[in-house]
Amino acid sequence: DVDYTLASAHLNRHLMDPGQGNDLAEAVRLASRAAAKEHGPSLYLLSLMHGNGWGVAQDAAKSRGFLERAAKSGDIAARAD
Repeated sequence: DVDYTLASAHLNRHLMDPGQGNDLAEAVRLASRAAAKEHGPSLYLLSLMHGNGWGVAQDAAKSRGFLERAAKSGDIAARAD
C-alpha cells in the first residue's frame, strides 16, 4: 500500500502541475513494484498511466492487460471500467 500511495502522489503532483517537469519515472517504478504483488489499485493505476501515456508510452494493449488484472484482483474501479 505504501508503494501505491507514493506512486499515486507522484502522479497527482504531475497532473496538477505538469509544467514543473515532474518526472513520472518514480511513479511508474513504485506502481510496478506493488503491481508485481497483484495489488489491485496499483494495477489500475498502471492501466491509467499506459492508457493515457503518463510517464510511459501510450499503449492500449498494456493498459487493458493491467485493467483486466486489476479487475481480477478485486479492484472496484477496475471492475467498473
